[in-house]
Amino acid sequence: MLPPMLTTRISADEALRAGGPLATRVTFSRPAFGQPVRRMRQRKKRHHSVPQYLLRRFCDASRQVWAYDRIAKESKNLSPQAVCAENDLYTVSDRTGSKSDTVEEFFAEIDRECATFIETITTDRPIIQDHDRAVAIRFMASQFVRAGHIVKGVERAGLHIVRQEAPRMANELLADALATGTWSVSGLEEISRFKERASELEVENMAANLPWLMGDIEQALMRGRLDIHILTCPQGRIIISDYPIALIGADDSYSTGGKTPGFQNAVEIWCPLSPELAMIATRTKLEPNAVLRPKLSVIKSRNLRIALDSRRWVIEKPGSRMIRRLNIPKPDARSTGNHDSLWPKRSTVSDERPIGTTDLLSG
Repeated sequence: MLPPMLTTRISADEALRAGGPLATRVTFSRPAFGQPVRRMRQRKKRHHSVPQYLLRRFCDASRQVWAYDRIAKESKNLSPQAVCAENDLYTVSDRTGSKSDTVEEFFAEIDRECATFIETITTDRPIIQDHDRAVAIRFMASQFVRAGHIVKGVERAGLHIVRQEAPRMANELLADALATGTWSVSGLEEISRFKERASELEVENMAANLPWLMGDIEQALMRGRLDIHILTCPQGRIIISDYPIALIGADDSYSTGGKTPGFQNAVEIWCPLSPELAMIATRTKLEPNAVLRPKLSVIKSRNLRIALDSRRWVIEKPGSRMIRRLNIPKPDARSTGNHDSLWPKRSTVSDERPIGTTDLLSG
């Protein structure tokens, strides 16, 4: 019997609810004959890998951010709509070629929830309380999983599984059938047909895996018993990028079999919220219910990690001039080439270490 994920026709909505890999093109629900056809709203082709509500927090009074393009090695003031966006980043297609924004709409729902949460904790109470924990973890997981590095990595992994692992599995089943003689003729024909068609299987819909991967990360973070805090930088020197999360002290290797790479053993997770604020989750206990102000050396270290891990865009509030002090090189061929990697090989920051209590001043 072939794996269900390679043979089952499933709607995009069902895939997002059920979770798990979707290695073939989905089939969207269509009205039965004679029923009225509901007019579909215009599809959103441009997808933001970093939500605009977060990018707007780095704007100046003219509603622009200062954006550095690592590929072109150019910088300019741009609107949040112009950065951290790609065409069809999360698009999925059905068997007729019709495209859908199902995954993009999933992230839009997450953004609405997280935007309200971020607004609350940054204006009313800069302290993460117990009832905030679940949505704080959802915010961190969504920041990671929708980044361009991760989307492309999921596609690479899916391509390898579908195009290489599936035929290998078919060969093993055929060898077992010949050795044991327990398979029927129809069963052998089914395996042979699958092997012949494996190279034709579609992988365009690997983006449908992202909500499933995000759920795995949320569960890992919930189990991790991490302390979550808001850090304050009154000088407004925090930056963000199109990879807006830093996993400090983590083993980033996905090929070792971990389902939630990097998060399982990260000693610190750093998420910029604005030029003045960042959310961190740590495995070490920090002072509870206090305003935490890290040393500027820590801010610079985290800024450099965020910048070096970026795929293209590095962003700050206009006038901050932090990026210009970081000496950010143009991206090179950093990809590991490993099909299991969900990101290119991550850049290292000299002497980087997790935040400790000695790096913070309570106020």
